[in-house]
Order: sequence, then structure tokens, then C-alpha cells
Amino acid sequence: MKKIVNHIGNVLFYGFLIACICISLSVFQAMRQGVQPSFLGYKFFVVLTGSMSPTLDVGDLVIVKDTEPEAIAVGDVITYSVGNDNVVTHRVKDIMNDDTLQFVTQGDANNVEDMNPVHHEDLVGKVVYQFAGMGAKVQFIQENIVIIVGLFIAMMASSYFFVHQLKKVTKKVE
Repeated sequence: MKKIVNHIGNVLFYGFLIACICISLSVFQAMRQGVQPSFLGYKFFVVLTGSMSPTLDVGDLVIVKDTEPEAIAVGDVITYSVGNDNVVTHRVKDIMNDDTLQFVTQGDANNVEDMNPVHHEDLVGKVVYQFAGMGAKVQFIQENIVIIVGLFIAMMASSYFFVHQLKKVTKKVE
């Protein structure tokens, strides 16, 4: 029975270690390609300005789901690309569908609509959930992911070797 528990523990340990490495590699690859990492069609963004207050505050974490442009409705909060590296999260005030599908947006804290309509190709997705105040923690993790993963792997490996050494000592005492 003890041997089965040890094998299960080893499988769980190495499975978790491999999962951490795979997630880290996918995040690194996405960062290297200059795209936002995505998990099952969801992306995570940190609110950096107060343009959506009180709905979204600075430091909130928003979860954005990949959404077809045709599924967006007036009143939805969307995230869209502006330029190469910037994204904006604002509320849809109107939808224009003349030659191409475009969204008129406005931040909840702003008095006027955004100057330029959002072209459907710039749509990142629809905000489906928010975590108040979690953004700062996520930014810290993103900025220090290599150190955090390295420390985690080192801790797991040292725990594993410590347990094996403890088993050897226990066997000698018996």
C-alpha cells in the first residue's frame, strides 16, 4: 500500500511539474510573439486607467472572452486593440454596420464617446468577469514569472529529494 501511495505521489508531482513547465512555455511563446496569452479562449487584462469607473477600477483584473463581432450588443463592455501594443476596454454605445461592422464606444467615466469607432477586426473580446484589485498581483506575477517558476521548481525538487532522504534514514533506523 505504501508503494502505491509513493507512486501516486510521484505521478502527481511530475505531472504538476510538467504542467507548470508547459504553461510557462506557452506564456513565453505568446510574449515573444507579442500576443496576449490565451487560455481556452479567455484573456486576462489589468485595468490601468479610470475611464470605466465605477464599473471597472484601476487595478482590477478583467477576463475577456473571444467573441464574434456579430455577437456584440449595445451595452456590452468590450476590449479592443489600439495600435500595436495597446488595448482599451470600454462600453459599446452604438453599432454601425454600413460597409463594415464598427462599434461606437465610451468609457463609463467619460463625458463623450470615443473619437474613432472600433473596427470589428480590432475586437479582442467581451468582458465576462472582473476581479476587483487583482490586477496588481497579476502584473507582479507577469513581471516575475521566470523567478516564480524557478523558485517553485526548486522548492518542489528539494521537497522531493528531502522526502527521499528521509525515507532512507527511516529505513536505516528500522
